[in-house]
Amino acid sequence: MTKCDFLNIGFIGFGLIGGSIAKAIKAAHPEYHIIVESRSREPLIAALNDKIIDDICTCTDDNFSKCDYIFLCTPVITITKYMSALKPFIKPGCIITDVGSVKGNIHKAAHELGLDSCFIGGHPMAGSELSGYTNSSADILKDAKYVITPTADTSSESLESYVQLIKDMKAVPVIMDYKEHDYTVAAISHVPHLIAAGLTRTVKTNDDDEKHMHLLAAGGFRDTTRIAASSPEMWSQICNSNKDSICTFLDKFIEEMHNIRDNISNDTPEKTSEFIENLFKEDSNFLQDAQNYLISDSDHICIYMSEKGLEKLQIDPIYEELKINTKNVNNEKLQEKLLSIFKNCTITFKSQINTIKQLQPIINCFMFVGILFACILLMLGIFNFINIIIMNINSRKKELATLEAIGMTKKQLYKLLSLEGIIYFVISLVLLTIIGIPLSKMILSLFQNTLYYFKYHFSFLLYFLINFILFIICLITPRIYYTKTQKNK
Repeated sequence: MTKCDFLNIGFIGFGLIGGSIAKAIKAAHPEYHIIVESRSREPLIAALNDKIIDDICTCTDDNFSKCDYIFLCTPVITITKYMSALKPFIKPGCIITDVGSVKGNIHKAAHELGLDSCFIGGHPMAGSELSGYTNSSADILKDAKYVITPTADTSSESLESYVQLIKDMKAVPVIMDYKEHDYTVAAISHVPHLIAAGLTRTVKTNDDDEKHMHLLAAGGFRDTTRIAASSPEMWSQICNSNKDSICTFLDKFIEEMHNIRDNISNDTPEKTSEFIENLFKEDSNFLQDAQNYLISDSDHICIYMSEKGLEKLQIDPIYEELKINTKNVNNEKLQEKLLSIFKNCTITFKSQINTIKQLQPIINCFMFVGILFACILLMLGIFNFINIIIMNINSRKKELATLEAIGMTKKQLYKLLSLEGIIYFVISLVLLTIIGIPLSKMILSLFQNTLYYFKYHFSFLLYFLINFILFIICLITPRIYYTKTQKNK
């Protein structure tokens, strides 16, 4: 499907996720026409009033025959039913997608229905503790990972078009094989929920009559078991849909728990301490490393795939550029590995680290010029301030002489002039803090994507040093100049 200025987009089901997707699409493309079928009428009326949707369908019929995209936003167990109902009405080039958290059964159904060429699985990794259209928001999808699971028959054109639509929603597309997706979500979502539920039940069934465990349960227990309070119906569906991946990962987790138990129960405290220290150290390193893969820039696609998946790219390439996070990775070894994979095509490597090294002389030159320019501006500002004070005192000679004549002492007069200088300093400090610093950060942000090799460092020490110098100048300059004028009389 080629990119066009106008699209018809259909939704079946319109809760939290469906409503959020529709709002995100409308925010990016208000001209797109959105039609919705849902069992509940209230959210549809609300969406019409919000001008998020344009038409309401009462059933799955030929109203969807004009759709370029159809989002299936129903529970996992009903998605396949709607795919079957939609099949007679799907026009050539239409992309059918879903938002289910398990992909295996859905992909299987698409294959059995002969929809491999037009079905692309989807799973926005976003949500809320609330539900329903009334709680939907385009912001739910902003910078959130949006998993895309194409089929073997998905064309490059269709995939590219769908990726662009996801990016228009301000989400971050992540392309994965559907089997890999199911195993991954089993590990990071499904099994953790089951562990939380199992731990809660274990504590509940082993608590004493006084409920001491319940009484003393604090932050650690609450953080671990918070997700156990999820919808029983939803998790029943998930476990039935993804049982193979869940059981496989549960077996590995149980094996790891047995290993931990065996190491704790041994009779050598030193070995136990060493094991536990290494365990928590490894876990801490893993969690820290995981943070390095968080992406906030919705203009980039994050792709997780096997070497076989990468090999397919050289047969049917659909990307002009692949950006790979190589933090804590040897760049030379990675380059060698990629060259061995892409041996039949031309590939050029650009390293940000190497680019920074090559540009370092230019960066140093810019820094020197910038510091010199800043110093010149600072000196000009100081000279301008001194000039203002001199002009102010010269214009007030008669006033100051009158104050002395009516009894004001030299000391009192000096205090008055110093106080005026301090007022000038305070005004300068306020302007610098609320205008100067935010303005410099804003200017830098405009060039941050293209000039990534320039880093903004705000030095509090330099900031206080400059302000201290300005304070001294503001404090003593009026006094020094007035004293000088008195001596010249």
